[in-house]
Amino acid sequence: MHLHYEIASLGHLPQLLDMQEAFYAIDNYPFDRPKAEGVMRHFLQTPALGIIWVVKPAPAAEIFGYLAFTFCYSFEFGGKIAFLDEFYLKADFRGRGLGRQILSYALQQAAELGLQVIHLEAERHNQAGKSLYHKFGFRDHDRHLMTKII
Repeated sequence: MHLHYEIASLGHLPQLLDMQEAFYAIDNYPFDRPKAEGVMRHFLQTPALGIIWVVKPAPAAEIFGYLAFTFCYSFEFGGKIAFLDEFYLKADFRGRGLGRQILSYALQQAAELGLQVIHLEAERHNQAGKSLYHKFGFRDHDRHLMTKII
């Protein structure tokens, strides 16, 4: 299937929030829509923070997925890097090889954006996701991602 990619804008906000809510529900993450809307709106209005691509089967078709890179800088990895923060496909579009196409596109774009490294996290139970990431050269660095909420 040929895919159409668009850089997300405020016009995509309602669809992005609907998909984000469905994504978070998979692992029972809390989802506060008003808060999520403010965070997403700020992100979309601040290109220095990162980029989201929405994915459709055709330009005029409905969005069925999205992938988000958030940008940061790393001394260890030599410059600008990104965190693949969210990657979601609606259920009807999973298991058809589309994740491979989308990830391939995003990694090509990463090179064009001058990114040195892409980090990501995957749930331990997400075997399909981890398998896909391994096929694209992502490796476990035998480190623990640690989080402190401020």
